[in-house]
Amino acid sequence: PVVSLIPADLAAGTAGGYRYAVFLPNADGGALAEPDGSDVRPKDAKAADAQEGMWIAYAWPANAKTGAKMFAMTEDGQIRSATYLGEDPRWDDVFNGGGWGADPGWDPYEAP
Repeated sequence: PVVSLIPADLAAGTAGGYRYAVFLPNADGGALAEPDGSDVRPKDAKAADAQEGMWIAYAWPANAKTGAKMFAMTEDGQIRSATYLGEDPRWDDVFNGGGWGADPGWDPYEAP
């Protein structure tokens, strides 16, 4: 039997008109790359301690018709948003390029 905790569309990276990605730290202060296809994310033993406490999850429109905002959540649990300008977010966009441990620069999200 196949057990799935994540719906197939979300596991493929898109659901509800949005694309999704999660980033973990690597040992060099950057983020692990997304795996290709169905490959598993590569292990990075030197970054294991950082990966236990830091992560970033992004959601952004799959196209201009599905939304105007992109969203990010870090390990602090605060959802933040920024205007979607048509490009996929880089791993450190919520930190305005400052990297792990920098103060997030996006605005806290407030539901309308």
